[in-house]
Amino acid sequence: MLWNQAAGRVSLEINGSWRAGITEDENHGISEAEISKLKEMLAENHGRFGDRNCHLTVIGDKNRVDRFTDALRSCFLTDDEIELWFEGHEFDDPWPQNMVKLSN
Repeated sequence: MLWNQAAGRVSLEINGSWRAGITEDENHGISEAEISKLKEMLAENHGRFGDRNCHLTVIGDKNRVDRFTDALRSCFLTDDEIELWFEGHEFDDPWPQNMVKLSN
């Protein structure tokens, strides 16, 4: 997902899929050869979530940026919570269930 925000304007776009997610999806719609190639590529990733990762650039007034990034970090799972998730624990999803698309 691509999230852009400047002043009062916010946009969210679906920007692609992680390879790990494709290989785990039973309805991936690609050939076994393609799945094998994706799995080979994933074997080169050393993170605990394969190729799943995020990059965030925050630009602005240092005090506001620090407050924002501190608030954002507080949303991340701790190592203990990740272990619970691996064991099947489910967490409440605070993401809005209803999305509205605005156009000009």
